[in-house]
Order: sequence, then C-alpha cells, then structure tokens
Amino acid sequence: AALSGGLPDMSSQHLRLMLRHIIIPAMQLTPAASRGDMLLPVLRGMLPHVQARLQSSWAALMSPASAAAATPGAGGDTRSADAANDEVVAERLLRELTREHLLLLSQLQARDPAPPGAPAGQDGPTALEWLLRADMEAGWAAIATAAAALSWPDEAVGRANGVCKLAAQLSAEGGPLQDWPARPQLAAWAGTQLLQAGLVALAGCASVTHQAEVLSTLRLLLVQQLASQPGPRQVLMSLLKATPADIAAFHTELVALNSEKDQRTLIKKFLVASGVEELQKSLGGQGGTGAVTSLGEPSQQMPAPSLDATGAPFDIHW
Repeated sequence: AALSGGLPDMSSQHLRLMLRHIIIPAMQLTPAASRGDMLLPVLRGMLPHVQARLQSSWAALMSPASAAAATPGAGGDTRSADAANDEVVAERLLRELTREHLLLLSQLQARDPAPPGAPAGQDGPTALEWLLRADMEAGWAAIATAAAALSWPDEAVGRANGVCKLAAQLSAEGGPLQDWPARPQLAAWAGTQLLQAGLVALAGCASVTHQAEVLSTLRLLLVQQLASQPGPRQVLMSLLKATPADIAAFHTELVALNSEKDQRTLIKKFLVASGVEELQKSLGGQGGTGAVTSLGEPSQQMPAPSLDATGAPFDIHW
C-alpha cells in the first residue's frame, strides 16, 4: 500500500520506473495464492489512478488544439522554444508510461496452474478473473484502460488487444465468471462500450495487425451478443446508421459461417458498406456516398446495476 500512497504526486517518469522495476516483476513472480496479500493493496489504488492519468493525458494530446499547436508555424511567436520542448518531453514521458502500463495489463492474461484434481489439459483462471472477483474497481479500471488504449496513437497499443478479448470472453454467459454477480454488467459494458471502442479504433487505425486483432474481439462480441442483447444492435444502429433489417441480414450470414476468418472478413465488409468514411478509408474500402458519421469516444462509465437471478437489484461498491 505504501507504493501507491503517493501516486497523485509522483511524476510520470518515476511511476514508469516503479511499474518496470517493482510492479511488473511482482505480477510475474507472485504465486496466485499470495496475490491478495501482496498485489491487491497496490493494484486497487494504482490501476484507477493510472487509468485517469493516461486517459486525461491522451485526451489532451489528441485534442484539436494540441494538434494545431504542434503544426509548424501555427503558434507564431507566442510559443517559446522552451514551451515546445516541454511538450515534446511530456509526450515522450506519456508514451513511455503508456507502454509500461500496457505491459503490466498484459500480465493479466496469465493463467494460473490448474487446481488439483482438474482434468488433464484444463487451465486455471486468468489473473484478470482473479482481479475482477477480488476488487471490481481495480478490475474495471484495467479493462477500461485497455479499451481506451485501442485508439491511442502509439505502437504499443497492440498490447491492449489481448486484455480486451479476454474481457469479452469473461463476459460471456456460461463462461468462467458465470457465478459472479456483476457478470451481467460486464457483458453490458462489453457489448456497448468495448464494441464502440473497437469501432473507434478501426476508424483511425493504419496497422493491419492491430486491425485484425480488434476485428477478432468484435467478432467474439457480435457472435456472443448480437442475437440476444440490445446493446450491440444499438451501437450498430447509432454509429453505423444500420437499420434493423441490415443487422438481421448481417447476423444471419455471420452465424452461417463456420470459419472465424470468414466471419472477420464479413464484419469488415459490413463496416465498409456502412458508409462511414473513416471506416472505409482505414479498412481499405472505396470512398462511399453515405453520410459521414462521427464515432465519438466511448463512455468509461459502468452500466447501471443489473438484476440478480431473483429480479432484485444488487449494489456494486466501488
């Protein structure tokens, strides 16, 4: 707990060094049985703090005002050389902290050894599953950071894909978190906010590898939820201006395909055909005639509390 107590006053450079030399090695070396005592006191304070720090910093860096100021000659004589240099240094520190934190989040994909007596070949739970059960706020901060990172213009954001896909898998009905009371909330977030984050990422992504990994997560979400949950349909209608008939025809064709690769290809064609100019450009489609749709940033708020099996609302304490 002492490691995370001074986070608000810690510089990004020192925070990065703490992640690299203390927290990440501890994540890699701590036995599963000792995580609650050794890791949880640090993670429950650090993960929400770094989420807020990175999201606010990237939002400022990606803002139109920041882009205009970075244009040569845009500031005239009002921007001193020292101020410009400070901005360059701040951006470098932000990128270094982002890369280190995403490396930490990628450790959440590690699987524990199978429990005694488990069938041969069965793996134990992932570290992310443990974190969500142990401290929902810390787990939520981790997956929300990964979802937001999909759209950050940095080469390290590919590390976020694995965490996002794992969150989608854990949200599935009948999955490892089936008995977790907040799983319906996780599913609602995945089917709306994570889906939207993936679409936003695809709209501005030039990396073919990153595109393929994001499409893989979107495929999983759409196969799991499109027929049974309203969230994905609402996202597609809102962001892509798809009609219910469009979505129904797309879903029929999607589930008829037996190959994940073919399903990803179909999703890509569906997005290009939507008429959203940003998606057409990034996914290699031809210039469309449809209206250009703004794919705004997804909200980072957790959906409203869901109902338990008896129909009574349950509370999530943050």
